[in-house]
Amino acid sequence: MKIRFAATALMGVCLLVSCSDNTSSLGSSIMPPTDTPEVTSVSYYGSSRSLRIPEHLLSRTTDCYLGRYSDEETGSILEAGFITQFNCVEDFEFPDSVFGLEQFQFADSLVSKLTDDRPFKANLRLYFSDLTGDADNPLKIEVWPLDKSVDPNVRYYPDTDPTLFYDESGIPLASIMISPNDYVVDDSIRSLKTYYNNINITLPDSIAERMIRTYYSTTEDGKAKFRNTPAFIENICKGFFVKCVQGDGTLLRIDGSTLQIGFKHLEYEDEDGEEINPTELSASIAEFLGGSEVMQLNIFNNLNLDGLVSERNCTYLKSPYGICTELTLPLDEISTGNEIINSASLSLQAFRNSEGSYSNRMPDGILLVRESELYNFFDRISSPDNRTSFYTKLNAAYNQYTFNNISRLVTQCIEERSEWLASHKLNEDAAGFAEYAEAFPDWNKVILIPVKPQTDANDAILYFDMDVNPSFVKLKGGPDGDRIEVKVISTVY
Repeated sequence: MKIRFAATALMGVCLLVSCSDNTSSLGSSIMPPTDTPEVTSVSYYGSSRSLRIPEHLLSRTTDCYLGRYSDEETGSILEAGFITQFNCVEDFEFPDSVFGLEQFQFADSLVSKLTDDRPFKANLRLYFSDLTGDADNPLKIEVWPLDKSVDPNVRYYPDTDPTLFYDESGIPLASIMISPNDYVVDDSIRSLKTYYNNINITLPDSIAERMIRTYYSTTEDGKAKFRNTPAFIENICKGFFVKCVQGDGTLLRIDGSTLQIGFKHLEYEDEDGEEINPTELSASIAEFLGGSEVMQLNIFNNLNLDGLVSERNCTYLKSPYGICTELTLPLDEISTGNEIINSASLSLQAFRNSEGSYSNRMPDGILLVRESELYNFFDRISSPDNRTSFYTKLNAAYNQYTFNNISRLVTQCIEERSEWLASHKLNEDAAGFAEYAEAFPDWNKVILIPVKPQTDANDAILYFDMDVNPSFVKLKGGPDGDRIEVKVISTVY
């Protein structure tokens, strides 16, 4: 036993002596000399051009826009109006008695205290927190009633014809001149932090009277028509189309709209809920809100964009639904035969706008999306997947939009081409590449387009949507301008 132990120990010592402490060359020592990896950095150059943003791209923004704005820098004109419906709370109720209806009798002593002879009133209030252009500029606004409901199960786009929902040969409910700065309201009130800028549009009293009479109708179940929002829209108010028909230089972002129905009635309880003997008629307002719970459609009309789109020494990004930029990536020059693409990056140099162009606002963030995936991205309520779509924000310090790594997109495009060529028994050469490009002309093209993240109450990003806030920027590039550099870092074996 002792002899065996000694022999075993001796063998262990020999093994320890034969091992080197230096293992730095272990990996390369077992690889053939021809397999030594080499990291390379190469710049390739693609091209770019401007395109009109397709107006049938889906947008789910809850913001509506109203007005007309002529941009001096670009010569373009943006006209904006919107369609809105109104929400009705579940089992809505008017008071037990409303003045002005024959079935409700009031004492002469109460009636004699009325200050006017308008028992019913209707108003449309448009609330806004932001505008582009001149806040003192006059605009003429028209409000048209819808005679056809906007179907919540149908996808509508900004190129939707609003006359599908209203009769343009008729007469608008209201036609008024307004100014965003409402000087009818006292300065002391407008300066309050709690004051919300709004436009008050007086509608015909008959709208309020008809709604209230329907509610109290004895020949039909009027109250059932106010039981929820779908019933209200179908039977009471299908909605309004609000448009600007005169004026220029102001574009309002409408945060919300409210249909207000004013009436007079008896109050049998005070603010604390205690029963009282009414001695006068009280004036009240029933509100029906427009917003994300109901359908809202922006109707945009962009004019005079052809000159910008055809410019050849630069490209543009312009929203809403104005101009996007198409990039043709130099994928024919990038080979993946014996290499792995570690990263691929590109930067887009922006030129700062001159004063006055959409209040000098550049898009905050843009999407780079494969052209073949453009429609699906917005239809699917998507977020960038860093494979066929990428998002970046403006670097204001350098006026650049930089995509740090689109290598997965580059690799996927090249691999898809290789698989198609192999399946069609074609070689990866000039002839094969030409056939593939003919079959898939946009295989190497991506679109740059302004987008805006939509967030929840905790600011967590839910999805990305079209940016319909007015913005504009000129980018370095164009068919005859500077080429777009794509920096590729690869490991070559």
